[in-house]
Amino acid sequence: MISECRAYYRNDPIQSAQINEFERNYELKDAIRWYTKPGFLFYLVNKALRSQDMWALYKFRYYIMDLSYFLEQISTSQSLPPIRLYRGAKLNRIELEQLQVGCLVSTNGFFSCSTDRRVAEMFLGIDPNTDSSSNYKRDASQQSVLFIIDVDCTVSEKNVVADISRYSDIPDENEMIFNFGSTFIINKISFDNNKGIWLIQMSSSSDHIRINDQYEKYIHTRLQHTNPTILFGHSLVNITCDYVQSMNYFHRLLRMLPIDNK
Repeated sequence: MISECRAYYRNDPIQSAQINEFERNYELKDAIRWYTKPGFLFYLVNKALRSQDMWALYKFRYYIMDLSYFLEQISTSQSLPPIRLYRGAKLNRIELEQLQVGCLVSTNGFFSCSTDRRVAEMFLGIDPNTDSSSNYKRDASQQSVLFIIDVDCTVSEKNVVADISRYSDIPDENEMIFNFGSTFIINKISFDNNKGIWLIQMSSSSDHIRINDQYEKYIHTRLQHTNPTILFGHSLVNITCDYVQSMNYFHRLLRMLPIDNK
């Protein structure tokens, strides 16, 4: 992982210094602080998760597991009441058109939100003083979207969400993070003409639990007979259906492992 980060930022002395600091000082308890710190880790981890690049995910697997585990620990200790969260995002038109009322949406990465609507709108270029955007174009390829998410942890216990304000490198953003694999149902889609943004209202959903439970049992059974590193490759190809990428993953794995490895 460290070698991958250094190679990517080999011509960036600022990020290289940050990578060296991470290598020297990182501990599990700092997983969230490093994730929220502007810089190399946030970008490369999310790049790997979004692209579903097997080899990149393999390289970052230990940090991804650390962050996921720490979020679960925090979420369990917080007992959050029902809450409304906000997330600002830019989506292309094809992505936007795929989002329909009644659809289930599942995250393939860590999903950051804020309890403060103004923070989410600032990411979309909304001026908090005028409550409007100066650069909105209805026919633009990239559309501004404000996700409004109602969360009730008593209804969807397996949607892990944690208030990370006290652990964050930027505590003023009132940030909360959903663990990857969280699922939501779209309840309403509308357009705010004054601000020039799409409003997508969602709520946390438990409809995925039965499928997840079945998959967890399947993985547990396979782990009794298969090396976790090999199972990781098999699982990813089942998700992505990218057999070429799967073959590349296993070829690289063979080059890394000792000859007598079983």
